[in-house]
Amino acid sequence: KAKIIKILPVRRVMTRFGEYANFTDVTIADDTGSIQLSLWNNQLQNHNVGDPIEITNGHVAQYQGRLQLRLGRKGIIT
Repeated sequence: KAKIIKILPVRRVMTRFGEYANFTDVTIADDTGSIQLSLWNNQLQNHNVGDPIEITNGHVAQYQGRLQLRLGRKGIIT
């Protein structure tokens, strides 16, 4: 469980599979700290700064030297 503290504008990017996708980074925080959450296509919903969220089946990865939370195919954001 966390709270959204920052949302970057949605970008349209070319994936490594040669397809276009919508993408954004959201910064979320809880009592222990903050982390960047990457959201893609159908994961993009009407999220607003200050909204509480809950992540299920997410995982942490390293990208460009920074930790990042990802939902992957089985992750859920509510």
